Amino acid sequence: ISSSMCSPPHTKNWTEISINTDLSGDTVRTALSQLQQTLNKKLTKALNDKLKETISTELKRIQQYA
Repeated sequence: ISSSMCSPPHTKNWTEISINTDLSGDTVRTALSQLQQTLNKKLTKALNDKLKETISTELKRIQQYA
């Protein structure tokens, strides 16, 4: 086995790195809010499309037997 396979890869020392958690919390909150809005729009459209399709199918069936 070669030594490169046994030794871990070189990594950066992150012990001196810090982040402003208020800023990152706001960023995450904003991103999640936008994601929720997008998901709500897509789900609403999908449900409306399916509802229209179902109503159309049912109307055709009713008209066929009327």
